Amino acid sequence: MTEYLPSSTLSDFIQSYRFIESAEGNINYILPNASPTIAIRYRGQFAYRHTPLPQTLDPAIVTGITPTLRKIEYLPNTAALIITFKPFGILHFINIPLHELLAVTLSLENFFPASALMSIQEQLASAPSNKERVKIIEQFLVLYLKPKKWDPRIQEAVREINITHGNIRIRELIQKLYISQDAFEKKFRKYVGAAPKQYARIIRMRHTVQQLQQSPRNILDTALELGYYDQAHFTKDIKQLTSIAPGKISTGTKFW
Repeated sequence: MTEYLPSSTLSDFIQSYRFIESAEGNINYILPNASPTIAIRYRGQFAYRHTPLPQTLDPAIVTGITPTLRKIEYLPNTAALIITFKPFGILHFINIPLHELLAVTLSLENFFPASALMSIQEQLASAPSNKERVKIIEQFLVLYLKPKKWDPRIQEAVREINITHGNIRIRELIQKLYISQDAFEKKFRKYVGAAPKQYARIIRMRHTVQQLQQSPRNILDTALELGYYDQAHFTKDIKQLTSIAPGKISTGTKFW
């Protein structure tokens, strides 16, 4: 797995490009994600493993915010490009209220011409390096870039939630922004892709997992430091979102 940053032209919209290459096959464990992603497979095959029988995925897909753990199997000799967007970023390329993508994966053919996607897959497959692949995908994305503006109060809310790692009271945030709760929640769901509390919970959980993996320590100390009332609340929250106990996260499976 290798990661590249976008060029200055697309850095306001895209967080990163990640290339996953699997020679022997493997299963990736993907944490609940607060960022929409596009995945383009240019070699091999991948599939969801949420059920006993794998669910084969289209070669080019878009996935919205995902509130639960996902398992994706990469068969031997598979390679894919994963584009992770910044908040609001994907809306500059596709036209859909983002709450319609919550926990949903769709074929990119719903948003881009099938012929263009097939051409991109072929170009990515034949490119001599990942740096060249970044150039290819950026040339494609720029063609469909339509810069838009959003309510600055929703942008500020997303910024506050991320700065505090999700450890924030949404009601107090709404009061600070001078917006009604109903208007705030409707706009947030439309332009971010999930309810404010759900989004904050995912951000908080991802930060928690990162802390556990980077610095394994006493579970209670970690829970209190991250703003949980007690270890039981902390453990319940993590298990609901990942199906894995906190103790196993710090020493076991690698997530992304």
